[in-house]
Amino acid sequence: MSMIQEYEAFGSLLGQVTRVWRKAMNESLAEFGLTEGTWRPLIYLFRAVEPLSQNDLAELMGLDRSSVVRLLDVLQRAGYVTRQEDTQDRRIKRVQLTQAGTDVALQVKQASQQVLQQVFDAIPDDLLSSTQSGLQQILQLLSQPR
Repeated sequence: MSMIQEYEAFGSLLGQVTRVWRKAMNESLAEFGLTEGTWRPLIYLFRAVEPLSQNDLAELMGLDRSSVVRLLDVLQRAGYVTRQEDTQDRRIKRVQLTQAGTDVALQVKQASQQVLQQVFDAIPDDLLSSTQSGLQQILQLLSQPR
């Protein structure tokens, strides 16, 4: 196999791992009635030190603002988030978890940790560490302006 073919195989494998990872996470979180689109914002909001703006959340998730607004509409109707005007700039909407949202985010976190633990317990620490280092390098190189 040529180096180019090996690189292409690596990229294909990376994409496949991503798809299977998302599927496994979605299956483990299906009991909460959430999809990746709705559980991911809950986790970002749960981790946030202070209420995030809709724009900040969109940037963290790597989505456009209109997609995040639609996701937040769903989460707000479910009673998981509230949106309020920023005290400094009324054009900015700050998003915050409700108590119900916090409760669900905790359940999501626990369920996702079980999936991750099941996978990562089966991989030797040194292999996991070197794989993570390699992926961080690839991410950094691909993130640089061309």
